[in-house]
Order: sequence, then structure tokens, then C-alpha cells
Amino acid sequence: METNDKQFVYLGNCITGLDTDALSKIGIGNASDMARKDENAKEISKEEFYAAVCEIPSAVANKIKNHDNYYLYDEEDDFYFVYDSDDDIHYFFGK
Repeated sequence: METNDKQFVYLGNCITGLDTDALSKIGIGNASDMARKDENAKEISKEEFYAAVCEIPSAVANKIKNHDNYYLYDEEDDFYFVYDSDDDIHYFFGK
């Protein structure tokens, strides 16, 4: 897992972005793809996530603040995501 170079930026979320080009680059084109990625991802620590991600929009940071979040890494397509279980939203971060 590459966590030292902070190359990962916000790509979108599962509510507004499943049909975007940015998410298709990480292998997500529809809800089925997202469910498979979620199931196969490795849970990581919050610290590992923040070590890899260089940009979290303030709107996203405010939404996930004080929520029950899971931090995940997809080794196959090399991207990170946060699952906010309070709001049932996935936030994706890639290169």
C-alpha cells in the first residue's frame, strides 16, 4: 500500500458519482461494481487513510466528521474510500 506520497484526491461519492469518468477509472461504473469493491476492500486505519490522501474537500470532511466511518483500500485498482455508515455513503479517492 502506497501511503507516503499523498497522491490520492477526491473522485466522488456513491450518491452523485457512479456514472462519472473519474470513478470508471477505478473500476466503478455502477452499483454492482461498487458493492464488489466494498466487499473486497481491506479495512485500514484512519491514520493510514489520511497518510495517503492529499485532498479532502471541506464539504466531505464536514459530512464525515463525528460519524461512524470505515476507511478502506482497494489493492486491485489502487484507491481509497471512506464508508460513512451513519449516512450510508461511500467517498472515493484515487490518483
